[in-house]
Amino acid sequence: MTPALIAHAELDSFDLDQLDTAARFAAAHDTGAVLSRMLPGLAAADRAAIMARTRFAHTAVLVFPPDLEVLTRTLAERGLSAGAPTPSTVVRSRLADRYGVPADSLNVQIVRTPVPSPDGDPRLLEIFALVGTAGQTRTGIAAAERAAGYEAHLALEAANADTVEIAGLRALLLHKNRMHADGGGYNSHEHATVLYFRTTAADRPYQRLELHVAGQHSSVLAVHCGVSHDAPTRLLRLMTGAWATQALAATATLGVADRLAAAPGARVAELTATAGLTVDRTCALPLDFSMIELSHSVVA
Repeated sequence: MTPALIAHAELDSFDLDQLDTAARFAAAHDTGAVLSRMLPGLAAADRAAIMARTRFAHTAVLVFPPDLEVLTRTLAERGLSAGAPTPSTVVRSRLADRYGVPADSLNVQIVRTPVPSPDGDPRLLEIFALVGTAGQTRTGIAAAERAAGYEAHLALEAANADTVEIAGLRALLLHKNRMHADGGGYNSHEHATVLYFRTTAADRPYQRLELHVAGQHSSVLAVHCGVSHDAPTRLLRLMTGAWATQALAATATLGVADRLAAAPGARVAELTATAGLTVDRTCALPLDFSMIELSHSVVA
């Protein structure tokens, strides 16, 4: 059993609770239990297929220690031994994109510590630690991440899967269990590809699942990331989707696409003259004219 966590003045109490919860979960669940709790509607044959190719490898949390020494000491107080840190590529990029900051301004390290497991299989607590980022940027990111838990997840590892097997596992997780693609990436420091999945079901112990695969699998990763959007991006698209629809409707009504096709590279003033519009009104259309020209050529 994981030792009870002792309050530590240098690590936020919320972060301590996340560490505690993740360590307890890893110590209490095997692969079958994880699949039952995360994918309760999984058919027996599909469950067997996933279990034959993956294993429950780790729980993961994002914390915000003042430095790695504090994190290491905190883990030691709980009877957990921190491994050597490695730089995070994927989570650092996700944070940079999410908060609009340069990736090189964020120092995200991965610290792993083994935890006992019910089946004797190696199990890890994976900790993403954002350190060395001071001031309002760090405070804002910490507050938002603690509230939303964007990076907390459970991980299934497919150590020797090839591209066909990865695509099959991805299809099972996406299409038969109503999970959504949630990004991913390749970590060159570890030579590993990760695909993230998210569920909107409120009764799951974690909202996110990771498929961790040894090696670089660029084709599958590109497909997965091509349909991935985190929660803020999805919300923005929902909020602005009507604008895009209205813009396309106005473009069709005014015949802008046809006029562009007839006069490639035409300036806004020339389009307004042929369409009988004012320059201000035409410029107000939130349109990507290159996209319109491309779609017209495809249809033609």
